[in-house]
Amino acid sequence: MLSNLTKIIVLVAILVILFILYSSIQTSIEKQSPPDDFGRVIPQSSSQKPMCTYTRTSCDPSIPSDCANKCLDTNSNQFKCVNLNDKQPSNTNSNGGGYVCLPSEPTNECDTSKGGANIWTGYGMANQQGWSCLCTQPLVYGGEGCKYRNPSYCSGGTINPSDLSCMCPDGTEKRWRTNVNTPFCVSKSSDFGGYMGLAGNQLNVPNWGNVRYNLAPNDNYADWASRIAREMNLFNVSGVIDKIKTIISSKQTSNNIIYELNDDIINGICNDSTINSKRSGVQNALKMCSTDDSAGKNSYKNAFDYATYTYVDNTYKNVG
Repeated sequence: MLSNLTKIIVLVAILVILFILYSSIQTSIEKQSPPDDFGRVIPQSSSQKPMCTYTRTSCDPSIPSDCANKCLDTNSNQFKCVNLNDKQPSNTNSNGGGYVCLPSEPTNECDTSKGGANIWTGYGMANQQGWSCLCTQPLVYGGEGCKYRNPSYCSGGTINPSDLSCMCPDGTEKRWRTNVNTPFCVSKSSDFGGYMGLAGNQLNVPNWGNVRYNLAPNDNYADWASRIAREMNLFNVSGVIDKIKTIISSKQTSNNIIYELNDDIINGICNDSTINSKRSGVQNALKMCSTDDSAGKNSYKNAFDYATYTYVDNTYKNVG
């Protein structure tokens, strides 16, 4: 019979063999079914480069080949490290700013001094890729390249180029239009800028000052002629609007559009035989072709350089 010591040695050997077998089997099972990693973040690495025309990719302008090395785009060797801070108005961050990899720097006309900001439209897999000009101050400047002033903004005043604020000259006060909250300047005197004083500078009808400016310069004077006829109370009189259009067009030289009334145009209208025959007994038309300073041929000189009365809403609210 085996001694007790021998029995113990055999038992230990069996246990060691069983442990080794269990460990081998468990390892094999884990390789086939890895443990659940739910809740544990596993870092992933990828060598895939971004498409820089679709993905905003920062770059270092001091490294000439930085964009070529970073971008997957087929023409990445032609990419520029563009400083977006140079392509937008000061004190704004419309396009994020900073240096990014792009196929070209903006060449489109965009007046940054008037609130224009160059925006790359390709990010986000957009169908149309390229530079566009975003007007960040649309109430002040708009249109193509953001270079056209909104004539209802600061009419009667001047715009401060540093911050686009409205500055009103001496003798006027600043008011805001209630419909769009844009400022304009009106005279403190009821004798200047219209008999309505601070309510605006809509002059008492009739007055050439109310139709001093051509507000729709690309319609062959149709709008301007209609407003003049209405001011004269001849709007519904057959042939008057067409005749006024013809008279204004005849004063045009070298295809230069006329933007403002002058003595020659007014005299041409008032001396025309066709219009004279139509204005008989019409008080507004008779007054406008008279020498009366308040309504006659010289009355157009009473209007502001930027006439606030040319807009639909002439109401206002106080500064404070």
